Amino acid sequence: MKKIFCLCFMMCTLLLIVGCTFSHTHSYVDGKCSCGEVDPNYQEPVHVHEFVEGVCSCGAKELYTVVFIDMDGTVLKRVEVERHGEVTEPEVKDVYGYTFIGWDKEFDNVESDLEIKAVYQEMEFTVKFFGFYGELLKEETVLMKHSAAAPNAPDVPYHVFTGWDIEFDSVESNMSIKALYDTKMEDYPMDNVNYWLQELSKKHNIHETIMTNDDINKFNELVYSDYEKTEVVDILSLNNSVPKDVVLTMINAYTNMNKYTVYNDETKTTLTTWEKNDILANRNLDNISDIVELKYGLVCDFAWLRSYPTNHYSNNYSMDRFQETSLNVGEAVAIYHESSDGNWYFVQAENYNGWIEKKYIGVCSYEEMSKFINVSDRLVVISDYVEIGNAYVRMGQSFPITSLVTESYQILFPTRNVDGSLNLVTKYIIPSNDYSVGYLEYTLENMIKQAFKLLGIDYSWGDKNKDGRDCSSTMNAIFRSFGFVMPRNTSNQLAIPSHGLRVSGLSPASMKKYQPGTMIFTSSHVMLYIGEDTNGNPYLLHNTTSGDGSCILQSLQSYGGSKMIAVLRPYNIN
Repeated sequence: MKKIFCLCFMMCTLLLIVGCTFSHTHSYVDGKCSCGEVDPNYQEPVHVHEFVEGVCSCGAKELYTVVFIDMDGTVLKRVEVERHGEVTEPEVKDVYGYTFIGWDKEFDNVESDLEIKAVYQEMEFTVKFFGFYGELLKEETVLMKHSAAAPNAPDVPYHVFTGWDIEFDSVESNMSIKALYDTKMEDYPMDNVNYWLQELSKKHNIHETIMTNDDINKFNELVYSDYEKTEVVDILSLNNSVPKDVVLTMINAYTNMNKYTVYNDETKTTLTTWEKNDILANRNLDNISDIVELKYGLVCDFAWLRSYPTNHYSNNYSMDRFQETSLNVGEAVAIYHESSDGNWYFVQAENYNGWIEKKYIGVCSYEEMSKFINVSDRLVVISDYVEIGNAYVRMGQSFPITSLVTESYQILFPTRNVDGSLNLVTKYIIPSNDYSVGYLEYTLENMIKQAFKLLGIDYSWGDKNKDGRDCSSTMNAIFRSFGFVMPRNTSNQLAIPSHGLRVSGLSPASMKKYQPGTMIFTSSHVMLYIGEDTNGNPYLLHNTTSGDGSCILQSLQSYGGSKMIAVLRPYNIN
């Protein structure tokens, strides 16, 4: 009985427990009940990264997609990269007609997704057009397969333009294109200026400016800068007063009274010692003031400049050793002294000093002379000589223009009053090939033309004969036409700073180093190099006592290149 009771008690207890289980309500946390039951509807939450400086709290790193795209849209590379990361660029393919120049975005510090496109530029080529003498006419940049635009081909004397040596309508490379010309030569004799212009035009641009006016002015400044070498002065820059010793030194520099026989200019008889001493006494040296105040004047006609105040001559008339040079109408002078007989002045001209007869000088103030010299508009004589009124005016002289009209040039012209003072009168000059308004442009063509205007003129020592010239005066006339200031004598011309150069002989080969227009010197003579003949032989133009005594053409070989000691280069020296 007792066993039965215990069994019933246990069964009741079991029922109670079972009954409690059946009545349990699940409570889920993160999808599970405390009883272990799993929530069938539970979904695991998705983690959303929150990046700070490229890193999430979960430890994940932020990534960006970088895509490289070519010109035609092809993807060259796709890559993921961390924040602030750097990407290695892909290789690009060659694209005909284009040059790869880079990418449209930077990618060395990535902070976002990037789509980077390749950047190409159409190929560009440099096209240069050159003229007959190798001068650059035009340079332009041309795109691939595009056409270049040709410049106008310049006119070349004695040649006809026929086209270009290379086609340029579809450019695919850098190009150098040269103008082509056919020759158009005439048959001229050698003593005709056109013969030489034709020959020169084969190698030189005879129309090209050799030196500008500024270049020539700089050349002239060099000439003025070294009196010891050039013996050239700027009249306007001289001291207005000088000590007696300076004037005595200038006058006494002439010491050739007894070097040659001296002749009376009228009777042609030999002068006695007494007569020669009279000439020396006429220099009036005892009456030079302690301080000499300069006077000024302008030359009013072609006039001799003498070693002494006399027209008697030394040696012989044509090679008169008292004849230093001649002064031309319009040249300015500073007057230092007067002779005892009152007929002569001792003067300083631009490139010489000596005695001149007073009747050829119009005395004026410094201001009058300065005004005459400094007028910029000038009429220049460019023929061998002209006659203006009764005055004989030679190549290179210039005069102030006061009015320029179609019918005539109105100029100021120096004349002398009865009392010796200057009288500037107005002259009317009909335009012609004898004159140029302003100095000629310094081109090879103009220089050769000026030189040939003097071909055949007489040789005249010291320019004693107004129709003739000596060798250095011939050079002076040519270059004065362009505004050059030149020393008078050969020894001074070859000494011009920077432009003069000593040589030890000249051969035809060595002459090629020098431009036509170079002045060539022996120990006592000067010539002008004018270029090569048809056979390549260097030729010279010079005024010489040889033969009939005139300005001639002569080959270097004929004259003898071994005699040459110096050159003067009247062009810019690099």
